[in-house]
Amino acid sequence: MKRVFLSYAKEDVEAAEQLATWLREKDVEVFWWQDPAQRGGRIRGVLEEQLRIADHFFALMSEHYLASRWCQLECDVAIGRDDMVIKVIQVGGGEPSQAGFLGIYDWLSPDHRKLSAALDFDSGNGRREPPPFQNRDDELAQVKNALRTSGGQDLWVVFSPPRMGKSWFLQRLRTEVESSWEQVKVLDLRQEPADLRIDPARLLNALLGVTVEPSADRTLTQEARLDIARQVRKRRRTQLYLLDSADLLDRSCAAELRSALFQVHRMIGPTTNGDRFGVVVGTRRHSDWRGVTNGRFEPVALSEFTVSTVRKTIEGYGRTRNDDEAAACATLLHGTSEGLPALLTSWLMWAKDKDFLGLTEAECARHFHEVVDPYVKNDLLAVESLVPAYGVDLARTSTIIEHALRVLVVYRVFTRSHLNSRLETDEQFGREIRQAGWSVDGLWEAVSNTSLIEQNTDLWRCVNPPIRRLLYRYYYRTDGDRATANADAQRFYRGWIEKAAGLEQPKVMLECLWHETSRLLAERPHSLGDTLPGLAAQLASEFITSTMYGRAEMGQFLEATLRDDTELLHALSGYEGLHDQVLASIIASISEDRS
Repeated sequence: MKRVFLSYAKEDVEAAEQLATWLREKDVEVFWWQDPAQRGGRIRGVLEEQLRIADHFFALMSEHYLASRWCQLECDVAIGRDDMVIKVIQVGGGEPSQAGFLGIYDWLSPDHRKLSAALDFDSGNGRREPPPFQNRDDELAQVKNALRTSGGQDLWVVFSPPRMGKSWFLQRLRTEVESSWEQVKVLDLRQEPADLRIDPARLLNALLGVTVEPSADRTLTQEARLDIARQVRKRRRTQLYLLDSADLLDRSCAAELRSALFQVHRMIGPTTNGDRFGVVVGTRRHSDWRGVTNGRFEPVALSEFTVSTVRKTIEGYGRTRNDDEAAACATLLHGTSEGLPALLTSWLMWAKDKDFLGLTEAECARHFHEVVDPYVKNDLLAVESLVPAYGVDLARTSTIIEHALRVLVVYRVFTRSHLNSRLETDEQFGREIRQAGWSVDGLWEAVSNTSLIEQNTDLWRCVNPPIRRLLYRYYYRTDGDRATANADAQRFYRGWIEKAAGLEQPKVMLECLWHETSRLLAERPHSLGDTLPGLAAQLASEFITSTMYGRAEMGQFLEATLRDDTELLHALSGYEGLHDQVLASIIASISEDRS
């Protein structure tokens, strides 16, 4: 049974009582503090307990709510819970710009018919939504417009690393397109039995509402696929199915499901009477849905938030004194959160507790790790993020992959050679691999399949950039640790000078420059401006040995790449003109006549 905590000001008790009555008619357990059944207890203790056990928090917004200290305290507790579903129901005055953090949530009408559709309390599916996120207008419009357009793309895969808002995206998409599709259904694998994750027949039965017998080998015959298409087509309507948490699927099940859904879509197709079949998948692993032979799911990537999004939220609190202060707060909190939505929520609550004063404390290691460490441990390094596989020793495998990540987050990009090098020099790491009976190939495959790795098609890999930057600060906590790590990376890359050729040589040179910059920032930041241009010129002279490039070509490539290197630009942003000086010294070194 769902549990709802009604948060409201005493002046709005009539609206609260009406809403509580309506919810209870829908078999929803409701707590509202003026309920006669609740009287006689210690109100603070009761409120704390009810906020702890509730899974939905409804704020009855009005001018009285905004003025109530108790309502503010209740709201703070609810927002601090990652798994709480929060809804704002407007029963009086007040604007989102006045409501602080509540201003970023959808504001609903108290009309019971509209609430019934928006809250999905008639479906009985018991789902829990993550906190909603902003800054997804472009991605939503891309998918929504295609689904609303006759002949538009019907098959989509929405992907991102953990806690970027995929579930919220699917729920918001559902609300946006329900008026144009006769049937819209969401299936969240987190809420379903585990055996659905390995059996495509049972999964299709649950997702599409069809009846098809599972097979012993967990594959779908052509006859079974035809039968599914017939059952779906008999409904004679437009049908949209949203599958959340698809990264929980076994790899073979995901491949079978992708193939079957595409085939059903092709067999049904848009018909003259308007029938249509669409599927949107939310996952951490895009690679499972990249099928070419069996059809394409159009990809939509959800990335980190921008500084402007952070600033918009801060301005909603109305606590900053002027534009300059709002901009400074936004830049600081974006930097500490790396724009990662769930972590940004934690930092905003931290800032709110401080009334947006003295926020430079966020840069203090103690405060930084108080906020960051729970997010890293419980989300980024959770087993399901690191080990998207079955039939393995999850605890040991996740420990090994985490050790590999600790090694690799120093590098912006890496190959299997990086792992080989560290296995040769890190005795503990090598011992873990040997005891587990792993090969380097097996380790490389396991690391490449985590949900934190961006899935490129070339031989290089990279951890999702904002996550890599966060993990780098999480693992390497002192300037000394960072200087040592980057010096080791620099030595590794210099060992490639004789091996690297063609396109790889300038790439390796640029990474050497990055690590040299990072080392100096940790070790001697005050001398960076005087030292870096000369070191960059020396690097260029060492690397201009490729027979694949002429000097002019090399110069053009490096200039174009460095101007687009946003991380290097950001790292040097506190040193006016230094980026241009570095670039000029590299071009001058390459252009020298060495005949």
